[in-house]
Amino acid sequence: MQIPNLTRIGSHQKVTLSTSVFSPADVPDKASYLMIQTATQNIRIVLDGSTPTTTNGFQLKTTDEPMLIPLNGSILPNILAETSGAVVQYQFFGSK
Repeated sequence: MQIPNLTRIGSHQKVTLSTSVFSPADVPDKASYLMIQTATQNIRIVLDGSTPTTTNGFQLKTTDEPMLIPLNGSILPNILAETSGAVVQYQFFGSK
């Protein structure tokens, strides 16, 4: 995936999800985007602060390309594994 005019902020992160909701913590101050991909199980993502369920939220499948989500003060994704054990990888980015 091409990422024009963006620079990585912080390190690449990987987390294994259980059945509880996960939200990336410690968003760096200059982060304006979050790139996320799931490796082993499908996940659900909501962007409005609500709680995702196994049937509610945008579905990101293991076969999908990484998703680039713009961040601002009101958008921080909540993520739920459709099945316990989903491995989610993510990286914050900022504008150059």
